[in-house]
Amino acid sequence: PGVLWPTTDTNLGIATPESEFLGNIYWGRAKDGSVRCYKIVKNVTGSTLTKGYVVKYSTSTGRFGLDVTLATGDTDAPAGVVDDSYDAGVPTAKWFRMVVYADKIKLKLGTTSDARCTLLVDSVIVANADDGMIWLQNSSASNAAVQNRVGRSLVATTNGTENGTYIDCEVNLAF
Repeated sequence: PGVLWPTTDTNLGIATPESEFLGNIYWGRAKDGSVRCYKIVKNVTGSTLTKGYVVKYSTSTGRFGLDVTLATGDTDAPAGVVDDSYDAGVPTAKWFRMVVYADKIKLKLGTTSDARCTLLVDSVIVANADDGMIWLQNSSASNAAVQNRVGRSLVATTNGTENGTYIDCEVNLAF
């Protein structure tokens, strides 16, 4: 579904009325040339969203699927992640390209020292309590539900070593 997204980055890449773009899905290319699936959404968090952070849909009436806020826990159903091309982040009230599918994207591993920051290649990842960051899905907790999954880790990490760093992950929330 969707069309190839233009490569311009004017006004975060979106320059037409909300009714034409917001909520639509587009295919585009990452900085490294890989193909990604994006959904155009609006940041209503009230602060700048950081690249590679997990977001969830807003619960405002009539705005589901259009507005997003920062995911703040591992039981939040993720909508997508902030595209890692936004080096300065996404200011509040701006539209942006939320990644819903990527073979490879940099996501930030949680900063809290926890065994769940130790990942194996192919570990299932979810949003964690370090607002917007990711960690290992805990099969014995409420975050074991499929709807809470962000994707999978493409690298192995060790708690206390890679905490708070960006790691390669796959995101698949599009289909």
